[in-house]
Amino acid sequence: MLSGTRRFIKNALSNVVSGGASAVIALVLPYFFVRIFNPLEFSLWVLVLQLAAYVNFLNFGVQIAVGRFVTHALARDCQKEAEEVLASGLQILIALALLALIVIAATAYGMPFIFKTINHGMVGTARTMLTCVGGALALGLPFSAFLGVFVGLQRNDIPAGITLVSKGFLALVLILVAQKTHSLTSVAGAYFLASMAGYVLHYIVFRWFCRGWHLHLSGAHTAMRRELVSYCLSSSAWSLGMLLIRGLDTTIVGIYDFRNVAGYGVSANVVSLFTGFFHSVTSPLLQVFTKYNAKGDGQGLATALKCTSYLVTILLFVSACWAVLPVHPAFRAWVGPQVAMAGIPIFVVLIFANAVRYSADPYSIYLLAAGMQRKVYLSPFVEGVTNLIASIVLAKFIGAIGVAWGTAIGAVTGILTNFVYNFSRTLPKELPIREFAMENIVFPCLMCLPMLIVLAVMWRFKIALQFAAPCMIIATLPSAIAGWRKYKELERLKGQPSGMMP
Repeated sequence: MLSGTRRFIKNALSNVVSGGASAVIALVLPYFFVRIFNPLEFSLWVLVLQLAAYVNFLNFGVQIAVGRFVTHALARDCQKEAEEVLASGLQILIALALLALIVIAATAYGMPFIFKTINHGMVGTARTMLTCVGGALALGLPFSAFLGVFVGLQRNDIPAGITLVSKGFLALVLILVAQKTHSLTSVAGAYFLASMAGYVLHYIVFRWFCRGWHLHLSGAHTAMRRELVSYCLSSSAWSLGMLLIRGLDTTIVGIYDFRNVAGYGVSANVVSLFTGFFHSVTSPLLQVFTKYNAKGDGQGLATALKCTSYLVTILLFVSACWAVLPVHPAFRAWVGPQVAMAGIPIFVVLIFANAVRYSADPYSIYLLAAGMQRKVYLSPFVEGVTNLIASIVLAKFIGAIGVAWGTAIGAVTGILTNFVYNFSRTLPKELPIREFAMENIVFPCLMCLPMLIVLAVMWRFKIALQFAAPCMIIATLPSAIAGWRKYKELERLKGQPSGMMP
């Protein structure tokens, strides 16, 4: 196996480990919190976490930009330029952190005016929680630049280890404090302190692995800051689109259907882990596609994009089908029957909606690697606005499940916009649009059709899981065979100039 292939697999596995660390927060905490706090308190915890998570959108892709420019600098053996990239990224992220703190303070003050269905006696607790949790995430923005450096070094295993330790420590502290105090305010304070300890770990590890680096914030040049800002602004439409798609869903539920915030929140968290897993696997493609682009190998880039798109789409739908299969007993054992009753239908809609959306993940990474994200402003904006409008309208009539259907409508709109508008302007000339459409959507969906039929029959006739599972195994075979053939095609190509791994 080629060294490039080994590096890709190592980086992908490292990202999976990092995502698994986040799963501790998303999966383990609800199991304990739903049993420690009453339903309204748990819903408030879910809502505050979602509001605080808006801070992450203020990163505006600076971490990704730092990783990309560090990769380019080190490819030319120019460590000084890489140091300048880091210093510039830190300056930008510090400014964004200050902005985030202001936004958090304003949101905390306005909570009773925004969420009028929240019990007035819980408003003070909500404000304290949002200040602590949101403040912790805001102060963590500058430290993401160090993770970007490790990505640029193609050492994804280092940030994965940092995330695993810090998230694991955070989860343990929160569970212990919750069990000891039964106080959401105390849990929020513990979140802040444990997060600060994790950020210190970020810096210590950076200093250890990059001992030869000289970090001078005042040494960053205006030209480098401008280049980073330009790169990030060009992808800001994507950030805005993702904010409208994923960032506002739980908030909308909190405004129109607060009693079902818990069901929506836990379902959305699981789906985020599902999509995060696939993004972890595909994100090392940025380095692969960047190298093809730097070498001017259009045929290799087209082949890699086509094959990886096929594999990602088919894996997304296969995994979604298998995730839905045991959803009833799994949710009841995890969060109890009350939350599960509201969460299960939401989960089913969200997981397939996101499978559709993330089928475009390799294409998005290709745009970043080729520096063509500047050409794709329309589709994220159209998808985000469509998602937002549909979610609000449907939430008014059918509550939380309407927000999930709004996500599905937005996902389909985004994919259609890509095919109608973006592909003709951005795909490599070696990759015809019709061929890419067949490989990216049509063929993988056809392979997964038997699995969807099994699920539909199981739910329609209430077939027990032990009888449906063997049928699902048989229905999975066409997808497994098709995916294996595509993987072998990549294996045959790896030693050629147009192979997947340069």
